[in-house]
This record gives sequence, C-alpha cells and structure tokens, in this order.
Amino acid sequence: FLARFCRMTEEKGIADKPIVMSEFGCAAIAGCHDDENILWCEENQAKQISACLKLFHAHPRVAGSFIWQFFDMRTCLQAGLNRARGFNNKGLMNEYRKPKLAYYAVQRLYREFAEENL
Repeated sequence: FLARFCRMTEEKGIADKPIVMSEFGCAAIAGCHDDENILWCEENQAKQISACLKLFHAHPRVAGSFIWQFFDMRTCLQAGLNRARGFNNKGLMNEYRKPKLAYYAVQRLYREFAEENL
C-alpha cells in the first residue's frame, strides 16, 4: 500500500510532501481474548495496530499517524450499521476508558520509537 501510494504522489508531482497516515485501526470487543488472534479479540487488535505502526514508523516519507480511535463509542443503530454491541469497538480503550491490550502495545511501541531517537 505505501509503495503504491508513494508512486501515486510521484506521478502527481507531490513526492516532496510528508505523509500522515490517518484513521487506521482494528476492532476488538473488550475482554474478548483468543490465542488464535480471531476477529474481535484484543490480541488481534493489538497485533494489527502494532504492525501498522511499525510499518509507518519505518517508512521515511511517513511523518506521523492517527489511530482510529482512542476509545470505544456507541454508534447510531440507523443507516444499516451492524456493529457488535452497537459500538464502534476500534478504541484502544473500552467505553469506560479501561485499556485494552492494544493500548499497552501502542504505549510500548512509542517508548521504543522514542528510545531510537535518543
């Protein structure tokens, strides 16, 4: 994806601009755990978000990123959205601001990234 995106910026003559990756993430229902990293489990969310952050951090053109989203929130039940529990479960924390595994994974990665720059 990043290679394709960078080629597109070159074709459009904007390859000198920094890239900010926004609104990426993965859903997990707080308290759902599974060693197989199944859909909706906290382990899978932590793994997916960590992989994205490592990829973005290692790329020389990526200047920053915004994880979607900080905490779970109730979603509108209209508009055909069919979400587990009626929530957008992509938060690093649950709706009560209790950290999920992804929160700790992100915390650990940012500490590692900071140590690289010392």
